[in-house]
Amino acid sequence: MTNPPHSNVRTLYENLQNSFKLYGKCPYLGTRYYDQKSKKWSSYVYQSYSEVAARASNFGSGLQNVYQKMNESNPNKANACHVGLYSVNRAEWVIADQGCVCYSNITVALYDTLGPDTVHFILNHAEIPIVVASKDRISNLLQVKSKTPNPYLQVIISMDDLDYSKETDQLLKSWAKDKGIELLSFKEVEKMGELHPIPHRPPKPDEVATICYTSGTTGNPKGAMISHRNLLMHITTFQLLQVNASPSDIHISYLPLAHIFERALTAALMSAGTQVGFYRGDVLLLVEDIVCLKPTVFISVPRLYNRIYSKIVASTVNAPGIISFLFRRAFAEKRSRLLSGNGFHHPTYDRLLFSKIRAVLGGRIRIMISGSAPLDKEIMTFLKVAFSCEFLEGYGQTENAATCTIQIPGEYLAGSVGAPVPAAEIKLVDVPDMNYFATDKPFPRGEIWSRGPGTFLGYWKDPEKTKETIDPEGWLQTGDIGLINERGQLVIIDRKKNLLKLSQGEYVAPEKIENCYLKTPLLAQIFVHGESLKNELVAIVVPNPDTFNPWLQTIGYHGSFENACRDPGVTAKLLKEMDRSAKKAKLLGFEIVKGIYLYPKQFGVEDDLITPTFKLKRPQLRKYFQKEISNMYQQIESSKTSKPKL
Repeated sequence: MTNPPHSNVRTLYENLQNSFKLYGKCPYLGTRYYDQKSKKWSSYVYQSYSEVAARASNFGSGLQNVYQKMNESNPNKANACHVGLYSVNRAEWVIADQGCVCYSNITVALYDTLGPDTVHFILNHAEIPIVVASKDRISNLLQVKSKTPNPYLQVIISMDDLDYSKETDQLLKSWAKDKGIELLSFKEVEKMGELHPIPHRPPKPDEVATICYTSGTTGNPKGAMISHRNLLMHITTFQLLQVNASPSDIHISYLPLAHIFERALTAALMSAGTQVGFYRGDVLLLVEDIVCLKPTVFISVPRLYNRIYSKIVASTVNAPGIISFLFRRAFAEKRSRLLSGNGFHHPTYDRLLFSKIRAVLGGRIRIMISGSAPLDKEIMTFLKVAFSCEFLEGYGQTENAATCTIQIPGEYLAGSVGAPVPAAEIKLVDVPDMNYFATDKPFPRGEIWSRGPGTFLGYWKDPEKTKETIDPEGWLQTGDIGLINERGQLVIIDRKKNLLKLSQGEYVAPEKIENCYLKTPLLAQIFVHGESLKNELVAIVVPNPDTFNPWLQTIGYHGSFENACRDPGVTAKLLKEMDRSAKKAKLLGFEIVKGIYLYPKQFGVEDDLITPTFKLKRPQLRKYFQKEISNMYQQIESSKTSKPKL
């Protein structure tokens, strides 16, 4: 299926116009505002679909005026440009994005979770002359201007009002002027577009809608070119899965719009007239925003689901006294009913007990979806029972517009990521080096390849990487290893490349991390390991006897080298030394190893743990140290809330 069921909706522009006509008076984008007098936050205040459409048109027109003025001396310059979007999720992000869509401008999200150099790299690599940013991000842009020469970063548009009677805003304006940057407010650009309207220049389905940068190697992030057709495939998925989103549904937008998952989801929900409320930008206040908004559709990633699970467990099945007994009995009975295919409802327990749990997320959730990384099947089953709602898990990546497979409503067994969505087909390809074959019995195994109208157009300015990723027949080589289970569903079991994805959805490159830690003189070898169901990295460490033995003396340890490797105190002190190296190397939080096992013997070719050229054989190392890895994760988990046995 190459187009959504809406025959007239083939681009994000047509999606906006169609939604405006169908749901014009319906509430669309919701925001909470802070009242300086009462010192309280308001309930959600909404802009309607018609208001958003009008503001997007005005902003897009104003942006075109700004861009044309920038290029007065170059009349041959293309009408469209790359526009950076730099803020947490908020209404202005969506309005600016839709404004760009009206004129076929390509949006590029900026974000700093990949490190301090990412922003100026993307500005230069994506050739961005205009950035729309929240006020708190403007100083970051001004600081990197010296690394971003003209013609890039010439204009910054502040999503927040600029009050030049205030000293801080005066300083921003002056700083921008010194850097040769024009600083405008969002409202100024909207007004400009209203007073000097420019006719829309709608995009075509296969034109680039956005360049989404994603970490994929030890080097710089790659810019995946996502077309309008790619993003519109999610409308098809939602409809044919009978998710049946409607104007009465409400979604909490907190997953970064900079990532393709939330971006594609927003497009799909717009087509159904769904209300979207934005969190306040602080994850510590997210639960308060959820309770205030009372969403009906909740889409998140394992990291948050794990936190929700832990809190519910602590207050129910692990609570003291009779409460624990009641919830354990209720959970056990509902779980048994679910796994027997009898649904997730119970006429008595839902009313007396589980209504209190549902209230944690506002009390109105009817469907939950998990993506970005695998979710522990016991946690998924637990939450489906606890919230008495549909809970689906999907699989995808930036390169196939976030969704390749997903479970269908009514699925009662967790552990798979479902079947291909209507816009995709998949196949498993042999990986001989890892002993995965499509002919494996009882379940076929291999690298997951996907194909379809959701497949991205390629990497911006990187034809070589594009050829490595998409074969001549259009198959996207995901790098993930899967198997097809007895129910015909896809299960993710491994990763082909030396790239790890943690449960919070972050990719980490173990070789890069290992090279940072090897700068510690005390280490001879290190094998960094992570799992998609865990938040933390662990490592097998081989100390360097030449430096390790003298160091043992300095910490007051006088035993043998082998005994030191088994001593918990020595292990803890070495981990602190490694932490210093990690900070010095400016590793990000999720890249820092949280547990280590000291191994007194070097990895050898004879043990099949390294190649003749001294490269680590990761699958073999993982298998060889499976027990030690499990023990490290158990030690890490012991400091957290233990999982209940249901």
